[in-house]
Amino acid sequence: GQIRAIVARYAGPEEFAVSGIQTLKVNAARLMEEDLQRFLPFSLVVVVFILGWAFRTVRGVLLPLVAVVVGVIWTTGVMVMAGKAINLGTLVLPPLLMPIGIAYAIHIVSRYYQELEPGRSREAVTLATMEHIRLPIAVASVTTLVGFATLTLSDIPAIREFGYFAVFGIAAIFLVTMALIPALLMLLPEAKRGRANYRRNDWVAGLLQRMAMFSIRYRRTVLLLGLVICAVGVAGALRIKVETDYLQFIDPANPIRIENTRIADRLGGTQPVYIVVDGDDDGAIGRLSTLAAIKDLQDFMADMPKVDGSLSIVDYLTIMREVLNPDAKPGLPETQSEVNQLLLFVDSKELAPIVKKDMSRANIIVGTRLSGSAEVGEFVERVENYAKTRFRRGIEVRATGTIVLLNRSADALARGQILGLAQVLAILLVLMSTLFLSLRAGLLSLVPNIVPIIVLFGLMGWSGITLNISTCMIAVIAIGIAVDDTIHYLSEFNHQTRQTGSEEHAILRAGRSVGLAMVVTSVALAAGFLVVCVSNFMPIRHFGVLASSTMVVSLFADLMLMPALVMTAHIITVWDLLYTRLGTQPHKEIPLFAGLRPFQAKIVVLMGKLAKASPGDMLTRQGELREELYVLLNGRVDVFRSEDNRVIRSCGRGEVIGEMGLVRHKARSADIVVAEETEYIVLDAASLDRIQRRYPRIAATVFLNLTRILSDRLENTTNQLVLAVSASRRP
Repeated sequence: GQIRAIVARYAGPEEFAVSGIQTLKVNAARLMEEDLQRFLPFSLVVVVFILGWAFRTVRGVLLPLVAVVVGVIWTTGVMVMAGKAINLGTLVLPPLLMPIGIAYAIHIVSRYYQELEPGRSREAVTLATMEHIRLPIAVASVTTLVGFATLTLSDIPAIREFGYFAVFGIAAIFLVTMALIPALLMLLPEAKRGRANYRRNDWVAGLLQRMAMFSIRYRRTVLLLGLVICAVGVAGALRIKVETDYLQFIDPANPIRIENTRIADRLGGTQPVYIVVDGDDDGAIGRLSTLAAIKDLQDFMADMPKVDGSLSIVDYLTIMREVLNPDAKPGLPETQSEVNQLLLFVDSKELAPIVKKDMSRANIIVGTRLSGSAEVGEFVERVENYAKTRFRRGIEVRATGTIVLLNRSADALARGQILGLAQVLAILLVLMSTLFLSLRAGLLSLVPNIVPIIVLFGLMGWSGITLNISTCMIAVIAIGIAVDDTIHYLSEFNHQTRQTGSEEHAILRAGRSVGLAMVVTSVALAAGFLVVCVSNFMPIRHFGVLASSTMVVSLFADLMLMPALVMTAHIITVWDLLYTRLGTQPHKEIPLFAGLRPFQAKIVVLMGKLAKASPGDMLTRQGELREELYVLLNGRVDVFRSEDNRVIRSCGRGEVIGEMGLVRHKARSADIVVAEETEYIVLDAASLDRIQRRYPRIAATVFLNLTRILSDRLENTTNQLVLAVSASRRP
């Protein structure tokens, strides 16, 4: 800045330019400040617009906005208190946290308006909302944290800091969202028009239902199309190049790039590389053989592309020799004694940048126009390999310098993120398999999230976007975020399956229930990522476009692939297992569960349909064709014979009713009327088939118990017939 101020005072025809690594860093910091001033207002405008479209109410806009702003302020405040400055890694953090936090809030507010019915109190609506939504949001936040947490293992401080503060930010926004929004819902007046306004978007829910129906009916075509898209994506991914070019980060029209190009074209050497020559003892550099090898290496580098010149101790000695002995042959001294004499005239302070005082280390300063990591890497490899053939054993030669270190670390990060992505997928698989109590369900939940990553890499390969320090983070971040919608979808599908008893109906109702929230959150995330496209840095723009595209692809994968996939698996969650109350000893009190551990008995319950009935309700009527049996968990029912309206027997906890209708496919022989508040499970052929496929050992025990129950019933019936016949023969 001072240099530019001085030059500005003098008018003249000369062209002026400043460049170099330090200059690029300073100007990059200024550009980051400009980006932050753009990002935050744009993010707020986008968030307000999307919330307004989705809910059309003041609270629908303000509640999520307040929660996410508080979370972002906390995160930014922690960064300041930790003494950390904004860098190229943390630059996108505030605009990234906003759509993620908004996604959590959208699901809460969306469910709130679904639960909002006339006559229900604020407390009842809020409690029902949080009861339904807390597990999916908690798991979604954990999966997102896992994605960001892998970045904390990076060797690059900027990326590591991004990971740390992203993890803190997600956790903060989750806590604020789960605590603040319910509290505000309890304090605000009752929403009178909220449900009606929310219902205006029913056309979206209808469209999602039609998409789900199409996916179910033509699931083979949908899955085949998904495979074709993945194949095209894999083909594109094979074309990706790992390349980090810090100079290319800045727009070509920016004055920084223009001045750098001007100096490079007129003078050259704007990106210096340093070749360090380490001797094995003091004075090793001063030996004639070592000096000759250094000169040979300089001559070799002079013929390499984008190398504009080099400077070493050899150049100093050559110039001094020409000055002291003009008649001597140009070049290096011919004897060691001549070298020693010239070294007597060397000022160690003056030559400090190129040689150590004790002559144990030398530095060759190479002026280059290299900027891309691929060409820098090729240059370093060629130089170090050539040096091995010229320097004697014991002397090590290595390339270093800012440009070398930056590009080496960036490429290592880019390649390391592929391993990081694999780690995230493995962790998510374990997490989802544990959540849904099935490895199959865990794999199923990852499919719609792997497809967008394949498409992402395919887009990068086909469009020529390189895998660099910015774009390498997209996959890990995107999968951690995109899996959120999958969790909400599968959780709601599980809930609806138990309500309807039909997987097809459950898919349609799940799409209608959470589909709109999924669309809104995906749009919010995509728009949030697009905000960073106004950045001054090209990789940040690429990050925005690619991440936004990944969110859109992920939404379509959830809406189209998930219905086709979930028809193959019945899903239950750990949460269902924990909150299913069967008592402490169901295996002793319920004959059908004999020999099962309590959690296995709960699995049987959850694989069927859990239902409740009030006194006077009829479970079945005589003559009905219902191929299902009922297991009473609590309460009491009476079995009536319609001919004389006489109670045949009363049944309580543990009794199995209607087993003959399931086994023999015959009409019901009696009426079953609820005498006390009753909770029971319904098992039909499909339920038993699911248990057999998913949990064969549990199924074997259940079938054995069912056989025993039927045998006991048959024995009781036989005994009654014998007694009846005996009674009829008595005089």
